Amino acid sequence: MNNYGPRILINIFTGGTLAALWLCMVSPLVGSQHVSDTTQFWGKTAWAIAIIYLLSYGFPMLRRRLRLPITLSIATAAVGFGFFSVGAEAGREQAFWLSCCALVPVSLLVGPLAISSLTNTLSRNRWFRETFRLGNGDSATWANRDEYHARVMQIPRTKEGKLGWTDHILLGATTFRHDIMPRLVGIKTGVHLCTVGMTSSGKSATSQWPNYVMYGGAGLIVDMKGEHAQVTSKRRSEIGPVSVFDPLNITDLPSATCNVLVGIDETTDDGLQQIAAIREALILPEKKASSGPHFADNAGTLLEGVITLVCHTHPPELRNLATVARIIESRNLETGVYDEQVWSGAVYEMANCPLGQCVSAAKLMIDAADEEGGSFKTTLSKNLRWIAGEGMKNFLSGTENPLLELPTLGEKKPTIYVVVGLGNENNFKHYIRLMAAMGVYYLRRDFRNTLQKPSPSVLVGLDEYPLYAEGLDSISNGFGNLREAGCMLWVGTQKISQIKEAIGEEHCTLLLQSSTVQISGVSNDNTDVAKWVSDQLGKRTLKKKQGRGLMAKEVREKIVPLMTPREVEDTLRQHAANQIIFPADGGSPMWLHRRAYKDFRIDGRRCFKPLPLGDVFEERRSPQSPSTSRS
Repeated sequence: MNNYGPRILINIFTGGTLAALWLCMVSPLVGSQHVSDTTQFWGKTAWAIAIIYLLSYGFPMLRRRLRLPITLSIATAAVGFGFFSVGAEAGREQAFWLSCCALVPVSLLVGPLAISSLTNTLSRNRWFRETFRLGNGDSATWANRDEYHARVMQIPRTKEGKLGWTDHILLGATTFRHDIMPRLVGIKTGVHLCTVGMTSSGKSATSQWPNYVMYGGAGLIVDMKGEHAQVTSKRRSEIGPVSVFDPLNITDLPSATCNVLVGIDETTDDGLQQIAAIREALILPEKKASSGPHFADNAGTLLEGVITLVCHTHPPELRNLATVARIIESRNLETGVYDEQVWSGAVYEMANCPLGQCVSAAKLMIDAADEEGGSFKTTLSKNLRWIAGEGMKNFLSGTENPLLELPTLGEKKPTIYVVVGLGNENNFKHYIRLMAAMGVYYLRRDFRNTLQKPSPSVLVGLDEYPLYAEGLDSISNGFGNLREAGCMLWVGTQKISQIKEAIGEEHCTLLLQSSTVQISGVSNDNTDVAKWVSDQLGKRTLKKKQGRGLMAKEVREKIVPLMTPREVEDTLRQHAANQIIFPADGGSPMWLHRRAYKDFRIDGRRCFKPLPLGDVFEERRSPQSPSTSRS
């Protein structure tokens, strides 16, 4: 009974027809006779059990709250006892009436559905299949009704009926193929989520925006187009402070500032760890360089030394990455022009600084030949080129660091949007990496110091993750343990192969193992995502038979995929409502429909049914033109 929608209706209709025919046939035999109160009681009880059993397929909450698998079994046994007690105490005529008018029609009514459900349960059990040779153990199937209903999610509401907040992430709605009544399905944020879908397949409209306006935890959201902030920031402000990091003026919303050097004590282990995290985020590995990581590693050593020097010797108003970039570029503080004395003076100061990072950086430059030292500095300058604009300098030069508030245990949950802008992802990937890495670092640090994690978990949305993931080990190494610190990663990508290329196959495998994987929008991709989905779905056993009906004989057995890559592509087209979910807990894959934040139409055709979320979304605005953006 793989399909829990139409098949349920057919079984109920069959049972109802059999029960009605039986009652029509038996009425003349029973005739009119006096029925005792005890007999009526047991008859009503039998019919009540049948009706509750049928209703439980339409109302899963009824099954859970009344513990129907247990209570119905006990009640059925009690009715059986009642039948024998009626026969012993009231006579055979009363027992005959009870069996004809209650027990038999009730059995006919629920029998087809009960037998079909039991058959499905047994056929899915691996021990049963192997013991009774039902195929060779290949039993790939979709999630069944009980598995869907165990993950049912209600849209949160306040006492006034307005949209509330939840600790769940909405995935989609059950389909009629598997459920009579479509229900919303979600997951708790104890696991990561990986959303895979081609560009313009509706990931924002059907997955991200509905959850951003319902999720009750803090959020750090990488906003590649600036749309997340425009559409959902007003609603998120109801649960806590909202900071829009928009140094490039993509959204036309007021931009906050973020100085990641605020609060660093360079004389402590924690301060040095923060500086190391900044180094990892800002120095990209040079995989294609013939010298290997030599220049990148030494550029990182220089960066740590200069950051430590700035934190140790500069006043608070100059303790920022803009000052670090100015020193490395050897630019005069007042005029901004090149002055070779700025860099040489910094090397001299580092050589006379008692802190180890400064000494290591100075020694590196002093020991290296002029040409090699220049190469180290050039590599470092390339990785800091994104700070050159005035907008970015102002953003990094403030006196506040909103990222420090992410691990809060209070009721107010902050939300931070890291706005990038379409087309800026390559030139400003260091900026994305820095914000993401430091946000995750603060979450880890607070958990390490307090052993308390925020509840609900902090949602870290890494949209288009492969574009900036390379070498960002603070995140890729933490796929398996970040959840323990109260951090839920929501990774977005267009292809699984992109993640493998960016972080390596081993880390990619760890991510997928630690995440609920959500697949939609797959097209012309039967060697990548479609093949991965087909492999994950597994195989099933098909039996070919010859003949008809009961006389048919099994002639051969064939193992086939539950879905071929071609079928996956046909099912998960760009704007198809279908999506396939692989739960992180290892349950059967789910076939769900996507739901949009509003009535969603493309070329006048509705692609996704809307969710009843109310008027909580703002309209998207067109991006700023270069002439109007901040300098």
